[in-house]
Formats: sequence, structure tokens, C-alpha cells
Amino acid sequence: MGAALSIQSVEEPAATKPVAEILTSVMAEIAALAGDADRLQDVIGRLMPEGDQLDHDVIRQAQSIDIIVQRLQGLSQFLQTLSSDVPMGWRLDANTAADGLLLADLAHRLGGRERNAGPDISSGECDLF
Repeated sequence: MGAALSIQSVEEPAATKPVAEILTSVMAEIAALAGDADRLQDVIGRLMPEGDQLDHDVIRQAQSIDIIVQRLQGLSQFLQTLSSDVPMGWRLDANTAADGLLLADLAHRLGGRERNAGPDISSGECDLF
């Protein structure tokens, strides 16, 4: 796996952030994903054919997005509870973990480092089909 993360409680180097703040950031990302996935259910519903053209296996697979939404919401609530229970002095340098992310905007939100100026082509790929 990746580099080990260390929890620090005595010193507060500039690169560290409170663990509760990091957990809250991850919780917000997961909550946003849950909202996006929930909206996808509506899109999928509009794309589904009506009447005799329904493929029941495809319908079951499309309905699995509902469990994805529920799991993301559950993870978000779990992290919210954890973040409120973390001791105040616990700090973590999340930059190393964030640097390994492929989406620059996500890495910035989770790691907190300033993004490089210039075109934002590194924030992800978009394949239109």
C-alpha cells in the first residue's frame, strides 16, 4: 500500500491538520458522492425503456445504485461521528495521501496544499460516449 501516515499529538508542524478536520473533509466528499449517485438514479430512470422492452436483469442492476447511495450515506454518518470523538490534539499530515490522488481538486480539498496555477487539465479525465 502507500506510505504510512503518522498521528501526532505533541508537536503541530505546519503540514499537519487536526484528524477531526480531515475526517470531516472526507465525510463531506462522501456525502457529495451520495448526492451525485442519488441524482443518477433519476437519470437512469429516464433512460430506461418502457413496456415490453424492459430487461429485468438490467433493471435489477440499475437499482443497485440505491444500495450505493445508502452505503455512501452510512459511511458519511460514520465519519461524522468519528470526527466528533477524535481527541482534539490528534493531528495528521494528509498531504502524502492526497498527493497520490489522481484528481487535483480532490487532492487539494483533502490535503489542503495550494494547487499549481495554470489550466486545470489535471483534475480528471472526461470520456464522452
